[in-house]
Amino acid sequence: MSDWSRSTSTVLMRLRRPSVRSAISSMVSVFALVLFQGAGLTAAAAVGVATLIGPIQVGGRILEVVFGRWLNPLVTSILGALLLPVGVAAMLGGAPVAAFAVAYGMSNGILTISREPCRCICSALAAMRPGSDGSRCR
Repeated sequence: MSDWSRSTSTVLMRLRRPSVRSAISSMVSVFALVLFQGAGLTAAAAVGVATLIGPIQVGGRILEVVFGRWLNPLVTSILGALLLPVGVAAMLGGAPVAAFAVAYGMSNGILTISREPCRCICSALAAMRPGSDGSRCR
């Protein structure tokens, strides 16, 4: 593979992942009430669960700031990214809608504070290369 095609595929990969994650996050934010009502909650209960998302995001940010210094940025970003599909699977599996709200809020909080998660992942992978000086993207 030539250097040009390798760099092009890297750029496309970097652009695609945050875009898909951002699109999903934006759709959930806009349609949270409809989603929660579709899962069987009343309008009042859906509003109640949706109001938990903001404080849970703050909690995720606090956890990332407190524990993120001891974790590899790659691990932090992967954990943050995995929380959303885990929450979706939990909700589809019959777990309470609040479990999805917690996973979604924590995911957004962690990924928001870790500034540009894709850049962070790429920097972390580069730092883990043999012969690297071990620098981090934080």
